[in-house]
Amino acid sequence: MFYYEKRDEINRQWFAIEEEVNFSYPMHLHRWYEVVLIVDGELDISVDGKLYHLVQYDTLFIFPNQMHEYISTKPSHHKLCLFRPETIAYFNNKMKNSIPDNPCKNVRDEPWLQLFLDMKRDDPLETIKGILYYYCGMFSGDKFKNIAECDMPDNQDLMHRIFKFAEEHFQDKCTLSDLSAYIGYDYSYLSKLFSDKIGMSFTEYVNMLRIDRACYLLKNTDLPILNISEQCGYGSIRSFNRNFIRRMNVTPREYRKHPQEEGQRVTL
Repeated sequence: MFYYEKRDEINRQWFAIEEEVNFSYPMHLHRWYEVVLIVDGELDISVDGKLYHLVQYDTLFIFPNQMHEYISTKPSHHKLCLFRPETIAYFNNKMKNSIPDNPCKNVRDEPWLQLFLDMKRDDPLETIKGILYYYCGMFSGDKFKNIAECDMPDNQDLMHRIFKFAEEHFQDKCTLSDLSAYIGYDYSYLSKLFSDKIGMSFTEYVNMLRIDRACYLLKNTDLPILNISEQCGYGSIRSFNRNFIRRMNVTPREYRKHPQEEGQRVTL
């Protein structure tokens, strides 16, 4: 049993930073990367059915849509950062549909350790990106494996296939009917499975992917908003604006002008 985690702070912004003591958390998944560092003590974390026993200055790199669980049986203190895939867009595109063969490292002697310990919620996004890319660089020479090659329970494997389809097709036509035809499962079965497991419809999930991509393009490119709308899979600018406001509470134009104020209510 697991559930899909949704966090408003990452919906509105690019990352979340947390510190916890003696922390347990049930099996869940989400579409963000997660970096965990054990500051003191020891902690068990299960990722896709594999148990990792972490001690002081061990770090664990959890990729989007990996099922994971925190199991605290002894005193521990950890710090973590959750962040959108778009935050490290180059690395994310390079490693899409892959996970590290060994996501655990000890960073006791790494310069990155102090950078991560000093990282704060109000740091500039550019600083956060630099620290996260540094972290990704520590894994760049490691072995990665395709998610499709991993041995997973049937339902978990099916969910990964659904997420993969959505990630690869959200910029084009991406409906539940398309998904059903692509993976060969009944439309009604997929609709109920996705809604039960993820807590939203497949259409809502695809819209989330599209708007998150739009946010990245609005902040990092000078593309006209109409072009961004088309690149993110919307057939009309009206549909794009409506879905953008529903998720971000501002218009695309206002988000581009003041991305640090995203989440404020727009007056229409």
